[in-house]
Amino acid sequence: MQYQITHGKALVEGHVSRVKPEANEFLDNSPFLARLREANVMDPWLGDVRRQLQSLSEVGIRYLVLHKRFARPEQLDQWQEWLSFEPTYEDDELVVYRTDPRLGEDYEISQAMGDHIGFIRANDGPEKITQGDYLWVTAHWASDGHPSRDYQACATLIDEKGKAAEMECQPLIKELSTSQWTADEVVKGGAILQPDPFMAPGNYSRTLSLVDEQTGAILGRPLFLGSVEIEALPRNYEVPDPKEPLNARWADEISLPGYDLQESDTSLSLTLYWQALKRSPSFYKIFAHVIDQATGDVAAQVDTVPRNWSYPTTWWDRGEVVEDTLDIDLEGLPPGQYRLQIGLYDPDTGERVAVFSADGRPYPDNAVPLSLLER
Repeated sequence: MQYQITHGKALVEGHVSRVKPEANEFLDNSPFLARLREANVMDPWLGDVRRQLQSLSEVGIRYLVLHKRFARPEQLDQWQEWLSFEPTYEDDELVVYRTDPRLGEDYEISQAMGDHIGFIRANDGPEKITQGDYLWVTAHWASDGHPSRDYQACATLIDEKGKAAEMECQPLIKELSTSQWTADEVVKGGAILQPDPFMAPGNYSRTLSLVDEQTGAILGRPLFLGSVEIEALPRNYEVPDPKEPLNARWADEISLPGYDLQESDTSLSLTLYWQALKRSPSFYKIFAHVIDQATGDVAAQVDTVPRNWSYPTTWWDRGEVVEDTLDIDLEGLPPGQYRLQIGLYDPDTGERVAVFSADGRPYPDNAVPLSLLER
């Protein structure tokens, strides 16, 4: 080991002309080892930590050694976060983990939840987020026996009155339901919570609980994971003064007071000024098509969710003005006359949303023509 650390030389060197088939099969049958072999990185999304390491311990590889000198700090952090338990040895050069972690030696259950499932530790996530942001909680679990039922991890935000304001549940890990656990499992799981974009701003308590998938009953007492502040989304309610006024309306949900358009040799920059007429439950996508006037074919297009997929129509407040810029690539477009048109459609059905002019006339094909382009 000193030879490897000090001189940067492998402990074992040589050339294998023909790898035995069983060696490749051994590597390929372990997701953990297959990923290392393929990309020389570990897969942090593998949740069944002990079972992934078991493929090493079963063939006599007793330790996993991380070299601090040869790994970037973020690589070490990623490995140590995934391993979930404490190293059996650490100094200035090395961090050493057992491949057969043991309860009471390599990790402790800090809170027993019941039915042989316990909690090792968690990463609480950020202390402040904005309405609609994702809130991630990474939880490390263990078992001291065989659980009898399947449970989900439920992340909950509790308001200052003690009421559950938001809750989302998912399996502890997707690879292995809890009824399949045996004793001494070590599992890295998580819970994702996305507060409603209209959730009241303020301070909320975060908890993580285990819930029976069949009965909905909570197992044991929830884990308290500190508090988080929910901040309001920045919203604009002032109607702009666009260069190209327009008043197209999609039923009683959305209007388009106008737009700005900039054209270059290779692209269009189209800025749309939407206004929500009400809070809508409808999730719509935008289409912007450049139509060849000679053939009627779509020569260029963009299909997207507003603000580059980050601000869906279900988040818009009544009266809110949403500025959204679309960049349309015109590279390689042959000379000719083209028509730029936009609209909204339901991504589940592909059906366009009916759109009307200011005087109530429907637009043909539910597409609003914006500009003629000469190339």
